[in-house]
Amino acid sequence: MKQENKLNTRVLTGAIRSSFLYVFEPREDMGGRLKYSLEVLQPKSDKQTMDDVNRAIKNAITEKWGNKPPANLYIPVRDGDIGGPTGLGGKDVQIGDEPYKDHFFYTASNTKNVTVLDSGRRPIINESDVKSGDYFHASLNFYGYEAKNDKGVIVKKGVGVSLRGLMFIKKGEALGSDFDASGDFDSIEASDADGADLAFLNV
Repeated sequence: MKQENKLNTRVLTGAIRSSFLYVFEPREDMGGRLKYSLEVLQPKSDKQTMDDVNRAIKNAITEKWGNKPPANLYIPVRDGDIGGPTGLGGKDVQIGDEPYKDHFFYTASNTKNVTVLDSGRRPIINESDVKSGDYFHASLNFYGYEAKNDKGVIVKKGVGVSLRGLMFIKKGEALGSDFDASGDFDSIEASDADGADLAFLNV
């Protein structure tokens, strides 16, 4: 139907980079709910995807509240060149931080299992085959919501992003918890005697 097309809230992205990737095992969110999730790093150069995201957000608002959206509505998309909370990472993004620079970013999640495909559209089963930092196409759905406290009072209204699935594009430099810190110790002289320099740890 025509109205359905007008209120299309789904987006199939161009190439996005993944951060805080939890699509095989759910992670507890701030509300204590287990969710499969990732932080989407969307290049600003991908204007088509941004147009699609803006359209989906607008339609999600209209679908939920009609032509009278509430004041102080939370919009999930943030500008990596301005900064702000990551939503998943536990720290604020500072201006110019990598890998947020020149990207928009937002969290997408789902309480249900997420489809994860390789570049040949075959299901990826092994968690070790993908990691935070890899590039994907993402299938997303935007929706309006009203969050209530334990007394049933609405405390927040906004637009959320549901993660439907991912399709692998290519490997990327590891982000999040997947990193190699061995280079951090290059300035320290190595000892040939096992444990010789660690005597202070024996208590």
